[in-house]
Amino acid sequence: MISVVIATLNDDRLLADTLSALIPAAVDGLVHQVVIADGGSTDATLEIAEDAGALMVSGDLGAGVDAAREAWVLVLDADARLRPGWEPIAYAHTQTAPAKAGWIGPERPSGLVGWVVALGGEPAVGLLAPKTMLSGAVPAGRRSSVNDLARALGRRRLIRLGFTAVSDA
Repeated sequence: MISVVIATLNDDRLLADTLSALIPAAVDGLVHQVVIADGGSTDATLEIAEDAGALMVSGDLGAGVDAAREAWVLVLDADARLRPGWEPIAYAHTQTAPAKAGWIGPERPSGLVGWVVALGGEPAVGLLAPKTMLSGAVPAGRRSSVNDLARALGRRRLIRLGFTAVSDA
């Protein structure tokens, strides 16, 4: 049903918690695949991803989306831990909004200067969309984020999903 794509670069401190939040959805059959698109980590990121059974690809977020095999892709920042109860909302979105990407905001924005604001003053930490909508949304070879994807899709193609994620950024 859903492939999850996480772009990483030296995110070993964050990745285990992000992956752990996906386990109930994998057990229930909602998440079929996890793809780690790694930009060249030198810490334990790759070992954590391998231990979790994730497919690892070298490259940017676009490479991760290309490697996703499901029709729907959930792109997450490496520090985004989905809150319990996200699964039925995500599933409903896949059934009722095939032409819209659903964006996930942080539970509490960090206020860091480096965050790029995606929509209405809030950064996105996740994006659930049909793979066809995400393919080619960000040029290959460019390190990109969930916010870059949201900006590339444009506001008219985005709706806010009714759940949040804890973000440590």
